[in-house]
Amino acid sequence: MRRSAMIVRVIIFALVLMPVSAVVLVWAGRERIVETRLGGLPVLGTVGEFSLVEASSQPVTLADLRGRVWVAGFILTRCSGQCPIITHNMKLLQRQLPVRDDIRLVSVSVDPGFDTPAVLSAYAVKNEVNRAGWWLLTGERAQMEQLVRGAFKLVVDAESGTPEETVTHSGKLVLVDRAGQIRGYYDGTDVATMNKLAKDVKRLVASRS
Repeated sequence: MRRSAMIVRVIIFALVLMPVSAVVLVWAGRERIVETRLGGLPVLGTVGEFSLVEASSQPVTLADLRGRVWVAGFILTRCSGQCPIITHNMKLLQRQLPVRDDIRLVSVSVDPGFDTPAVLSAYAVKNEVNRAGWWLLTGERAQMEQLVRGAFKLVVDAESGTPEETVTHSGKLVLVDRAGQIRGYYDGTDVATMNKLAKDVKRLVASRS
């Protein structure tokens, strides 16, 4: 009798548990679908509207990057600290990426008062930057800070620089998807990190996210 009662309890418990398990499985499946759709990378924020100027003197806004996967880095041309390393590593990154119109590298000057389009253009020549698919941006300081601090949540401070780097700024590279969503932060001074970043760029391009 006791055995029969125990069997009944087990059956009832299983029947109660089945709907819960089904919900969990459906939720997990949806989570995997969402992750796949987003290229398997987290969404860490969203880039808001901005308006800067490219080294060619052409205006660049967020609309010009919509539909493209892009990587942003931060430099100043009169820097002898981390900036040359960041630019060098972005060159290495560019060589690992396919030549496509929907991929962009973007270097943003954190010293816009000095880094005019002409100065950035000369910097590109000096550093042998391949400007096919690579934009160097400058413009109003407020617009630059809105992008760096407001959107990317990174440090930029012209009041606490050093002789080697007159503007304190982050050495991170930021990966942004076609919709303007931030998908990753990478150490722009680390050569090995460029391999991972290149793979993540290709994942986003392939996923169409």
